[in-house]
Amino acid sequence: MGGHHPTGRGARPHPGLRSGTAGGPADRPGERIDGALVRLGVVIVAGAFTSALDATVVFVALGSIGRDLAGPPAALPWAATGHLLALATVVPLTGWSVARFGARAMWLASLSLFIGGAALCGLAWSLESLIVFRVLQGLGAGMIPPLAQVILVRAAGPRRIGRVMSMVSVPTQLAPIAGPTLGGLLVEGLGWRAAFAAYVPLGAVALLLAWRGLPRDPRGPAPRLDLAGILLLSPGAAALLYGLSLSGGTGGRPAGTPVWAFTAVGVALVAGFVLHARRPGRAPAVDLRLFRHRPFTVASVLIFLSGASLFGLMFLLPAYYQQARGLDPLQAGLMLAPQGAGMVAALAIVGVLVDRFGPRAIVLAGIAITIAGTLPFTQAGIADDRPWSAAALVLRGLGLGAAAMPLTAAAYRELPKEEVPQAAGALVILQRLGASSGTRCSPWCCSAGSGGTTARRRRSRPPPSATRSGGRWRSAWSRCCPPWRCRGGRRGPGAPRRPRRRLRCLARAGSGPVAGRVARSAGKVSGAFCSVAWAA
Repeated sequence: MGGHHPTGRGARPHPGLRSGTAGGPADRPGERIDGALVRLGVVIVAGAFTSALDATVVFVALGSIGRDLAGPPAALPWAATGHLLALATVVPLTGWSVARFGARAMWLASLSLFIGGAALCGLAWSLESLIVFRVLQGLGAGMIPPLAQVILVRAAGPRRIGRVMSMVSVPTQLAPIAGPTLGGLLVEGLGWRAAFAAYVPLGAVALLLAWRGLPRDPRGPAPRLDLAGILLLSPGAAALLYGLSLSGGTGGRPAGTPVWAFTAVGVALVAGFVLHARRPGRAPAVDLRLFRHRPFTVASVLIFLSGASLFGLMFLLPAYYQQARGLDPLQAGLMLAPQGAGMVAALAIVGVLVDRFGPRAIVLAGIAITIAGTLPFTQAGIADDRPWSAAALVLRGLGLGAAAMPLTAAAYRELPKEEVPQAAGALVILQRLGASSGTRCSPWCCSAGSGGTTARRRRSRPPPSATRSGGRWRSAWSRCCPPWRCRGGRRGPGAPRRPRRRLRCLARAGSGPVAGRVARSAGKVSGAFCSVAWAA
């Protein structure tokens, strides 16, 4: 990609996300994956799949929970928000806990806490007790993704990491596809408590496999816990995520001082941690010297941007399908299944390609495919045309799957094994911050594109009848794409409307439909994504 350099820059020993390194996988791609590594992958998949289901199943059950437990409506979102904050709080402890107790012991402890929290959620007697048990469940689930990466990277080594990550990622990516369907079936057939009870047998199987299949890892001298760093970074990451989770809560507009207060506190605490970690003689919770490795730094930035690009459009389309098209949550979730299918298809083959050619070429190709799959949503009606929407989402999933996994492999490829636990925690934090940023910035993009000035908003306010059953969305859709722009001329008196033609009109920048505006924003993120990868 970068041209042929016989000398100089092309001969650098650490070329970022280049297509191969001396003695690396590009030169010796045939190192096989033995049976022991496959069995280890099965153990990790069992635990990671169970944890990943939790991210989607519970959202389907929230409505039933609110009706059954009859708590205050304002407290219901805390069943999800408390879980999210608990996830963010424990991730910075990954490096220290692995060095102190070992990856095997922490994996067993995290799974046990997750299963116990799920069982208690199924027995909750009030909304307040459910929130407490969801926090407990989140404390167990938060460390599972970085621990999975630590165990796999240590076992696979740099020459097999691409294939191993691909092997493990394929079944794990099925969880977001199966989650809404499984949750809907359980809630409708057996009630919301069954959605939590289902984790108990699944988790018990994963726990038994881990007890028998995870090797005991050797441990060196126990490091000292960076208590000051933990007290800065864990609340800082949680406050940032909470501020981002609130920022889209008022119809896409900034939600006022409390939101920015949480965000400002989070930024201040994280900045304080950076200053603390840079002091000489410290062993911080997350060692910032990791970012001296150019491949790790580039991959970290791209992982943040990929999270924003993935979840931005994923947040908006279900809302559009439910509010404007009248689909129920299960149908809206199934409309997004093609993207998950595309990601699974890409992950099935990309591991071998990464180990053979290196991550850089694969990442660039994945970004190009992602942009190609995002561009159709700038057409005014692509979200309503189900065959075209499904095809675009499959293409987008192929690109995201081809880009995401090689970034993880590239981040770990040149790191010493002793730095892997801290690197895993840092990458998970960045990915979650990117996902939250993309999710919460997409409503802002919609508001910025549709409103113009306040006076324009008031003059163009739709009639009351248009605000019922998603009419506000459809009214805005119609105003941004008048018939004469879609058909090449004015509609004659009494001529019937032709909505199909209208939906094919290219949305104008800043005044297009909701899906188009967010897709353009996702395209900008993808453009930044591509620029960083190309420069690397």
